[in-house]
Amino acid sequence: QSIMNNNPISPIDPFQRRSVAVSGTDISYIDVGVGDPIVFLHGNPTSSYLWRNVIPHVRHLGRCLAPDLVGMGQSGKAKDGNYRFSDHMKHLDSWFDTVTLDRNITLVVHDWGGMIGLAWGVRPGVPLGPSAPDQDESNRLHGSHRPSHDMGRMARVGEVDLPSYPVAGR
Repeated sequence: QSIMNNNPISPIDPFQRRSVAVSGTDISYIDVGVGDPIVFLHGNPTSSYLWRNVIPHVRHLGRCLAPDLVGMGQSGKAKDGNYRFSDHMKHLDSWFDTVTLDRNITLVVHDWGGMIGLAWGVRPGVPLGPSAPDQDESNRLHGSHRPSHDMGRMARVGEVDLPSYPVAGR
């Protein structure tokens, strides 16, 4: 049974933002719920607003965090004006350290956030949680070894049944 309904997508953003100083600028982010962190990374050029209709349905599963990448949403501009992939990685590293995300992290990614999140997640020492709820210990993502890169397993939704929302004009 689905835990979500088929209500239309709402333009209302119910979340307050927090802000932290990192790498010479500020990163704005959503931080709701408790438990292991679930980090939502948006695409380019969007913001954490993208997740406003998703987070309410998964916040019971853990601490949901959704940063605005530097130069997007409510985050500050890059001090040096650079927005390369490596710059976003540097800012994201600082943000993860600043908000103390150090264990069992689940990444939910979209677009440019997918590239950044996957590049961040496959580095040695990154404290990701299991890539799918039913994985055995041999395939868990731990800092001591790299994931198998089985993208089908990593992309499975698992505990959440996401609906198909009605799209205007269809």
